[in-house]
Parts: sequence; structure tokens; C-alpha cells
Amino acid sequence: MSESVTRDPSVRVNLTAEDYAGFNLYHGRWQLAGLFLFYWCLFVIFAQLSGVLGDSGNLAIVIPAAFFISGILLIFQLWRIKVRTTRIFESDKVSKLEQHIVLTEKGILHTTGDTTVQVPWDDVFKAREIGKAVILYLSRNKVVMIPKRDIADIGEIRAALRKHLPAGKLKLNG
Repeated sequence: MSESVTRDPSVRVNLTAEDYAGFNLYHGRWQLAGLFLFYWCLFVIFAQLSGVLGDSGNLAIVIPAAFFISGILLIFQLWRIKVRTTRIFESDKVSKLEQHIVLTEKGILHTTGDTTVQVPWDDVFKAREIGKAVILYLSRNKVVMIPKRDIADIGEIRAALRKHLPAGKLKLNG
């Protein structure tokens, strides 16, 4: 009878500027939605105060126009975030190094270049799965990002996270 050997899930990660931009957009999504609403309200109020809304018929034109202009401004903000994030990524030599992440019984073993850090499971703030990545929050402002394209078996990663982290710290898709 053979005994099955379990291995710790591991992933080799090569981050890109696109990964960084996706992460920033994920974290800024509510602010961007609020910004869109702010722009829309600002244009409608401006139209009201400037007298463009002379009668109720103009309201049918101003509201969609404000929606369109707010959308254009939001697209501009999204472009700015992507450009800024790409510049930051390109100037950061460490972020371009291959990372090796192993989910062990003791915690997350994270190697970048010649540096290895063991983060105990108790020190993991939370774990989230978004469209293109699994994000392990080591604190509110420090993360280990694992793009799904680099994960051979997402089920194995989810199972390890569920095993070691309480449900309150997890938000996984599957």
C-alpha cells in the first residue's frame, strides 16, 4: 500500500505592469464609481445654475450629456492610472524579478531574488481572489499578488488558503 505524499502548493510568479494596473484599478473601483457620480452631479448642477435647464425639456438633453462627459472624464482617469502604474512598475527592479511562493503548513514562503521571507498564517491579514489574480494581504498595505495565469491548479491554492485561514479572512471565487 502506498502512502500519498502531499506537497505544498507553489507558484512561480512573473509580474507585469498590466498586473499592477489591474491591482490598482481593483482597489480604486469604488473611488472611480464615486468620481463618476461626482462628475455627473457637478455637470447637472452646473447646467441648473447656468440656466441651461430653462424648461424640463432640456433635462432630457442635459442628463445624458452629463453622463457622456462624466464617462469621458472617467476614461481619462483610467488611462492616467494605467500610465502612472506602468511608470512605477518600470522603475521598480524588484517587482520584475521572478517570485516563488509556497503555501506551507507554517505559512507563506515568499522568495524574490536572493531574499526569502516566511509569513506565518496568523500574520496574513486576508486573501482575495479577483478576476485575474489571487491577492494575499500581509497587512493593509503589503500584498503578494499571484496572477492566475501563473497558477497551474487554482483549486489547490484555494484549498490551501481555506485550510489555513479563517473564513472571515477569505473571499475566493470557487
